[in-house]
Amino acid sequence: MATRNVEMTITYLAWDTSANAGKTGDVGNHTLRWVKDGTSSATTNSAAEVDATNAPGIYKITMTATETDANIGVLCGKSSTANISIVPITLQFERLPDADPAANGGLPTVDANNHVNGVQDTLSVNVTTIEGSDATDQINAACDTALSDYDAPTKAELDSAFTEIKGGTWSSSTDTLEAIRNRGDAAWITASPPTAAAIADAVWDEATSGHTSSGTFGEQVKTDIDAILTDTTEIGSAGAGLTAVPWNSAWDAEVQSECNDALVAIGLDHLVSASVAGSDVVDDSIIAKLVSKESTADWDDFANTTDSLQAIRDRGDTSWTTGGGGGSCPSAADIADAVWDEATSGHTSSGSYGKALSDILTDTAVIGAAGAGLTAVPWNSSWDAEVQSECNDALVALGLDHLISASVAGSDVVDDSIIAKLVSKESTADWDDFANTTDSLQAIRDRGDASWITGGGGSAADIADAVWNEAAGDHTSSGSFGKYVADILTDTAVIGANGAGLSAIPWNSAWDTEVQSEVNDALVAYDPPTKAEMDAMWTTDLTEAYAGDGENGTPSELLYMILCAVSEFAISGTTITGKKVDGSTTAMTWTINDATSPTSRTRAT
Repeated sequence: MATRNVEMTITYLAWDTSANAGKTGDVGNHTLRWVKDGTSSATTNSAAEVDATNAPGIYKITMTATETDANIGVLCGKSSTANISIVPITLQFERLPDADPAANGGLPTVDANNHVNGVQDTLSVNVTTIEGSDATDQINAACDTALSDYDAPTKAELDSAFTEIKGGTWSSSTDTLEAIRNRGDAAWITASPPTAAAIADAVWDEATSGHTSSGTFGEQVKTDIDAILTDTTEIGSAGAGLTAVPWNSAWDAEVQSECNDALVAIGLDHLVSASVAGSDVVDDSIIAKLVSKESTADWDDFANTTDSLQAIRDRGDTSWTTGGGGGSCPSAADIADAVWDEATSGHTSSGSYGKALSDILTDTAVIGAAGAGLTAVPWNSSWDAEVQSECNDALVALGLDHLISASVAGSDVVDDSIIAKLVSKESTADWDDFANTTDSLQAIRDRGDASWITGGGGSAADIADAVWNEAAGDHTSSGSFGKYVADILTDTAVIGANGAGLSAIPWNSAWDTEVQSEVNDALVAYDPPTKAEMDAMWTTDLTEAYAGDGENGTPSELLYMILCAVSEFAISGTTITGKKVDGSTTAMTWTINDATSPTSRTRAT
């Protein structure tokens, strides 16, 4: 409670709502108003900052005695700086002495003799003429008159006033200044507020289990993250969970390139696509031994003009005796034509090569033209070395490196393999039976020239039937073409329908953009508020509006109604008029139940 009609200094707070702290150095931007008993006017004096270092946001202004000559005064205003609010200060004034006790203008005191200091020596009353020598009654009466003129508050009035201050639920254990101070020591933040980093840590360390209320951001974010984790868990370790990734046509060129590199590395490109010189075929390799009869088989001994199949055939036509057996043998071209022109529908017996190739066609059909059925697996450059190595390992494991790039011994060619059977006539075909000095194409040509009579065999159709009706179960030896076809069927079967068997494809960094795009699409579909949108919610000025009496309001309207209720207002009789932000336009009005001692108020407009 302040003393009326006395010059005094009032402090007020300028608050930065964006930084949630007192604003320093802003006094030049303040426009202050003094609302004296409901009437607003500019302040006489200018404000000044108190202590920017130790009391940030606190400013002071001296109010004149004329300005404080009021029942109720409110210091309020605004700042031209964005997000700065001037917190209103309301003062109730009383006519109390404003000087020290016993000083001029102060309350009187008594001395050790119970005499009123400064009074007994100045009284010009002849007390001996008042009721004889006893002036007690007259003094008491004079004091009563003086007290009546002073109209000091009675105990009942003081009790009533303190009840208004304390409120109806006041408790000495919780609401005294001492209790409030103790609570502040124990529970309030009295030092610096938490830093942005500390707040960020608390946000990211917050347990999701504490935010499960339907409709809240916490519950929604937790639901979305759980869904994302569920989706990404399917990927598995090193992509092991991607069990149905289809083939990507972009891999075709990569695989072809790596296979080509492996074939070139061991000289197999010279079989068809590159011309050959003696240095391209290693001495004593399979190819060298097939064409050379020397003890050290050498490709340079081979002359295709005389030793090739065509040259041998031509020589046979002109120089060798053919016939016998009831007719001529079919040519190689006839046999090849019959084999490749044989109808697949005639070879469907389980276990036959015809059925095996048909099954391969069925299993590989899912791949589609040029791998088009496997539609989304990108090539990973780290596979280059692996594919080349595996191709090379497979060729070496099958002994195909001995065709050209490595010399061959008996142990390099498996008994009863195609190569073994091509060179050996034993029931168990053995490469060791083959001697290139007598059995190579060159040696056969030489012997044919000198000694052979050739005879007839079955027709081309008979041979083709025999080829495709051959039981697959009779050709399972490692290294044989029969085993090779069976291995192809086994290897391609693992692909599964639509690539479902490809269960351990490693992650490709090129997929990062796709995953990010899909996650972004999911977040866009959900459309949560962005950080910028949330920042804007707290930094963008709200449009001033007020809900009508008895109507529901928007959050913006309700905030302005609260500000109106605690900010600038005027009291006239039983009407309280709340002002808008500009300090003069009426926003709302209330009716109080009594002009002097109100206990309730009701919204009027």
